Amino acid sequence: CLQDLSDFGLEDHTVDINAEDEISSECGVISEPTGLIQGGNYSQRNEFPWMAIISVETHRIKSHKGSGSLISKRHIIAKARAVSTLESTRLWKPVDPKNVEIYLGTKKFADLSAEGSLKVGALKIQNYPNARKVSISFSIFNFAVITLDQDISFNDFIRPICLWNFDADFEKEIIGKTTYAVGYGVDETG
Repeated sequence: CLQDLSDFGLEDHTVDINAEDEISSECGVISEPTGLIQGGNYSQRNEFPWMAIISVETHRIKSHKGSGSLISKRHIIAKARAVSTLESTRLWKPVDPKNVEIYLGTKKFADLSAEGSLKVGALKIQNYPNARKVSISFSIFNFAVITLDQDISFNDFIRPICLWNFDADFEKEIIGKTTYAVGYGVDETG
């Protein structure tokens, strides 16, 4: 557990999201509550419509690198390591945005056969400063904001997640509430 982060030379940083790109009042709305099956099993395609599959091309091979959450019509938040390479200094360095593809509204990597699914590119990748790997299985400040190369039109399968409002009574918003950790990954069939 890290308690003193002063060794990392941190300062306050904010990510610039254009004021014209307002967060939709439809954030966090699911089309049809279906419940979540835990333990690596599948959820319904529209159950978490903010989920994004992130693909990065390296050496002419596209591969699934992680998941993200749509937070506005133009931005996704994700782990920095999903869109970065590790430098010798152990800092995560963003990849060239031209090598990133993002799939929205689908359950499977590179599957755009379902109605309402979409593939978009990245215009900019901004890692949180000092995003770094500190051990074999642990990174700190491990998040990035991906600016998409186009505005997203929301539908039943693509909607943004709500972000916490720290100006409100934060403890009342989260204490005693059910939360889920959702993402794409490999299953028993690969």
